Amino acid sequence: MIPEYFALIGTFIASLGGFYYLYCTIKGTVRPHKMTYFFWGLFPFIAFAAQWSQGVGLIAWATFIAGFTPFLILIASFFNPNAYWKIKRTDYLFALIAIVILSIPLLPIIIGLLITGEHYVFYYQQRIGQHLKNFDIIKFATMLKNSPSIGTGTITTRNDPRVLPMGKFLRITKLNELPQILNVLIGNMSFVGPRPLVAKQFGYYPPEMQHQIMKSKPGITGIGSIVFRDEEELLSNTTLSPQKYYETIISPYKGALEIWYNKNKNFKIDFLILIFTIWVIFFPKSKIIFKTFKSLPIRNF
Repeated sequence: MIPEYFALIGTFIASLGGFYYLYCTIKGTVRPHKMTYFFWGLFPFIAFAAQWSQGVGLIAWATFIAGFTPFLILIASFFNPNAYWKIKRTDYLFALIAIVILSIPLLPIIIGLLITGEHYVFYYQQRIGQHLKNFDIIKFATMLKNSPSIGTGTITTRNDPRVLPMGKFLRITKLNELPQILNVLIGNMSFVGPRPLVAKQFGYYPPEMQHQIMKSKPGITGIGSIVFRDEEELLSNTTLSPQKYYETIISPYKGALEIWYNKNKNFKIDFLILIFTIWVIFFPKSKIIFKTFKSLPIRNF
């Protein structure tokens, strides 16, 4: 009975925090206190734990109210364009929830990486982030440790010999990107935004384009990730060297896509990018992105 009382109190506090944030979002001029994030993010987990141990009933309904609040906030953003940036500030809350939910399903991947390949789980690489600041991106290890120093360097082609045994599956399914949720939690990435590049590839963009693109936080996924689902295939089939093809063909168009995103970004576009990211995993040849976003720069290669 005691856990149930704790859960009721926790859920009540979480609901208050969530609805207060909803009010701030709709109002548009009120900034919630930072403790609102803490209460909203922490106490639903207490409620969920109690629900599992005590069964359904009052706890289940209270938890539903607390859990439904974030969706009300997202809906509110459709009616208040200025709410977009407020929603983006809650990225780390959703990252915290995602880590808790995914921790057990991702355990087999961690074990698999430990017993195969070079026996390490995470790969860290310096990328260019918001306002041109460097940060370390976190991924599941899919390639040899010294891959940037051998072969095609930072460019990966189809059937690349540097890819580890589990690496191909992780790359195809994009599961290798999931540890970047930790980057979101740290605060140097968002769920949706321009994809962060290494310094060499980022240097292919003209200086003005660099500043325009990195006004936004880089994302785990983005418009470029969907359009260039076939990037490794393109780099494998070109008659040019992969580096030259990337610099002269892929990079200019990828930059144009990121500029398009920065000019048009809103919650609806971010939400659709998340959906389409999953869609193209199962339908990699799909052109749904161009059918939906008709103002995208035309791709002629």
